[in-house]
Amino acid sequence: MNQKIFSLNLSVETTSVYLACCGLTDENQTVSKSALISVWSSSVESLEKSLKELIKKNILVEQPGDDPVYLLTDEGSWV
Repeated sequence: MNQKIFSLNLSVETTSVYLACCGLTDENQTVSKSALISVWSSSVESLEKSLKELIKKNILVEQPGDDPVYLLTDEGSWV
């Protein structure tokens, strides 16, 4: 987890999705949409909205597919 996430003024939900991604990565699990849904306590719509925001900020890169996979990027590429 990169502490910079807390200084980006993202919504609580978007920050929570980032933390969930980090948690899956720390457990050597694939950060897929289905894996995130399994640990997400809010609506799928809010998860998808937050994922789009993280992709827009280049914090995540999406690998499309039937079950999209997300890769965390280095902070140097965040916008």
